[in-house]
Amino acid sequence: MKTDLATQGAFTPEERKILAAWVAYYSYPHMGLIEAMRQIQQWHRCIRPQDEEYLARLFKTTRTHVHELATFFPYFTQSPMGRYRIGICRGLSCALAGSSAMVSCLEKQLGVKAGQATPDGALSFEEMECLGACDFAPALLVNEQLRGRASEQVLSALTADPQGFAQHPGRESSPGPADPGSGLVKILTKDFKESNLHELETYRRLGGYQALEKARGFKREALIEEVKIANLRGLGGAGFFTGMKWATVPLEEKMSGPRFVVANADESEPGCFKDRVLIERSPHQLIEGLLIAAHAIGAKDAFIFIRGEYANQYKILQKALKQAEDAMLMGQCRIRLMRGAGAYISGLDTALLETMEGKKAWPRQPPPFPTVAGLMGKPTVVNNVETLSMLPHIVRQGG
Repeated sequence: MKTDLATQGAFTPEERKILAAWVAYYSYPHMGLIEAMRQIQQWHRCIRPQDEEYLARLFKTTRTHVHELATFFPYFTQSPMGRYRIGICRGLSCALAGSSAMVSCLEKQLGVKAGQATPDGALSFEEMECLGACDFAPALLVNEQLRGRASEQVLSALTADPQGFAQHPGRESSPGPADPGSGLVKILTKDFKESNLHELETYRRLGGYQALEKARGFKREALIEEVKIANLRGLGGAGFFTGMKWATVPLEEKMSGPRFVVANADESEPGCFKDRVLIERSPHQLIEGLLIAAHAIGAKDAFIFIRGEYANQYKILQKALKQAEDAMLMGQCRIRLMRGAGAYISGLDTALLETMEGKKAWPRQPPPFPTVAGLMGKPTVVNNVETLSMLPHIVRQGG
């Protein structure tokens, strides 16, 4: 005898409404499964068997599938974490800066091991892979918020009064002025001295979205050729020529149906935090570049896949997207945000697509390549944040 869906999982009516919304939010229902699981992890501080059963029925999949995700992605746990979930980065930069000593400090202060909650359920801690915060190693994360550099003094203040600690602004409370001052020619960072660059009004005052307007006057082939002339390469690691990648997307007359563009903001290589800074300082630069890429391949749907640990950057992008939508800058393209769940491998393009489809982040073996059969089997371009952020400058200045 089947149990009524509405009575499973011990969810309130409002919580059930929130979970159901994830089924309809993306182009395909299963794409919302990991986001729904993230929501439950936050509510219950773990994924319980009844939660898995509820989600299986809601997303019309098997409980085995949901359980696979719950045990694959590090963000999900099977036993309750603390109300204040502490993360200590153990990536290369943080390890060299003494992260192991911070772990020992927490073990001593809390009297529990990594992955365990204190008896009162208030606190838990865990070691985490690179948090993309190498500029303040060893990095400290509390309830998905980067809180700056961990030290014995900071951890003592946190464990003594977690509620009070959480009320103070974190390391990334708001984007402020930044000017590297290297003396080199600046492109992506040339306007970083503007403290409100993350706001649409400031970005447009400095010429933002003019390149998008210009790009929409280009035919697809001409825009791709301009990017080829610029010799723009993928800036996420592989270094493949961007224009050449775009050119492999089949023409609509040869392959009908939707095609997608995905911004890969799931950086987690040791020593890398450039995408985090670009999103913090200039989110509209990324959005403009993403819209240019979508125009180049004829995509009506675009996504920004951002690592779950970048909670503040996620909020910055949410606000920036709302500003761009309200200003009618999107045209016929729709951009949706999607978060990962702590898996390092999700930063690889094909593993990222598997994650987006609500699956374990197992890399695919090409061919076919994503530009032919990517997200949900449709032509998909996956580009890095830095790569996409270069596009407005290429279009504005010419290849």
